[in-house]
Amino acid sequence: MNRYLEGFHIPATFPEPITLAHLMTHTAGFEEHMANNFVPSASELQPIGHWLATNMPRRVRAPGQLTSYSNYGTVLAAHIVERVSGEPFERYLEHHVFVPLEMGRTTMEQPIPARFAPDIARSFVTVGDTVQESPSDVFQIWPAGASSSTATDMANFMIAHLQEGRFGTGQLLGTEAAREMQRQQFTHDPRLPGIGYGFFEAKTNGQHSLWHGGDTPGYSALLQLLPEQNIGLYVAYSSPAGGRARLELWQAFMDRYFPAEPAPLPAPQPGADERAVQVAGTY
Repeated sequence: MNRYLEGFHIPATFPEPITLAHLMTHTAGFEEHMANNFVPSASELQPIGHWLATNMPRRVRAPGQLTSYSNYGTVLAAHIVERVSGEPFERYLEHHVFVPLEMGRTTMEQPIPARFAPDIARSFVTVGDTVQESPSDVFQIWPAGASSSTATDMANFMIAHLQEGRFGTGQLLGTEAAREMQRQQFTHDPRLPGIGYGFFEAKTNGQHSLWHGGDTPGYSALLQLLPEQNIGLYVAYSSPAGGRARLELWQAFMDRYFPAEPAPLPAPQPGADERAVQVAGTY
């Protein structure tokens, strides 16, 4: 990992080095914090390399042991793409992902360019008895959350993954690379869903799916793929309630098209209520 970096390095807290595979599966072992993830305006954005060097979280476990979502790890992976390709990350995505997939209404630039103004969804929140527009946040960790897109563009993205890297007459990814992204790369237990490269696994109504959600202040989105069924679903909400609504929509979709009898809930073990009292509280 450190051979790709300049000006800072990841400390050798553990004998095992962190690899890109660890970053892509959120198993690098970094702690997670939200401090300094946003700035008041785009003029205050720091270069990625500087932010990574001055906001490095502790390595709290050896890589490959546990998966724990890491915004820092995602930004670090983006920085390595910049270092290896010689292109700013937002330009790399534009040239190698957005243009080939005809995602002409997608950007990672901040502030969002004026030409995208007609597509920007406004978010509203309830404050007391009034409804107010949510303030626009500027992501310092923009490679981990500043992508702005439309449902039509995201449909192209899903089609490419459902077709193992193909879109139209082009091949965005090699077939083996696309399959590797979707293959389980890590799980805490063979009986549980795991994670691929960038996709989380889930099982709903007996169907295997790949998914990733997105949450920013005032907005929630969800992408779900059913590769075996050649189906994808994408939804975005401009409301804080979208975090719950997207999951309810997904369950309703699966109940409608892939109905299944709910699994019986296991009976509580003897003494469960007494043990629950011992750990009840606010953490």
